[in-house]
Amino acid sequence: MQEIVGVPMAPDDAPALDGRSGALALARSEGEMEVLQGTWHIIRTMSRDFRTSLAAIVLMVTGCVSVAPQAEKIRVTSNGADVAQCKVLGVVESHPPYMFPSDGVNQLRNNAAALDADTLLLTSSGALRGKTGMAYRCAK
Repeated sequence: MQEIVGVPMAPDDAPALDGRSGALALARSEGEMEVLQGTWHIIRTMSRDFRTSLAAIVLMVTGCVSVAPQAEKIRVTSNGADVAQCKVLGVVESHPPYMFPSDGVNQLRNNAAALDADTLLLTSSGALRGKTGMAYRCAK
């Protein structure tokens, strides 16, 4: 059973113009009932391929994380010995969702660049909970 505007409705039932079934129970006039019926028809007839394509386009436009120019120079390591003689600048985090596997590290690099870091130590990694790291300044 589906819900439209908070009113339960069977999946194969088209709203009737009697004002008592489905979403049309919320309509106050016959004109509003016709608008609701037209909207319901559009939703039901929209092809699955179109809905899938639309969802993919939205994800591609919003999901990709690019690397800022100054972040491209940041060295990324997971070895604590590599930063033993460096100055700690702060903790950096990335937050899912990630469109590509590299998006989490790209977010960390961008955040480290904002702290004027030249090295990033990865401290934890998780696809669902995000990634964390420490930003360092190692160059003298």
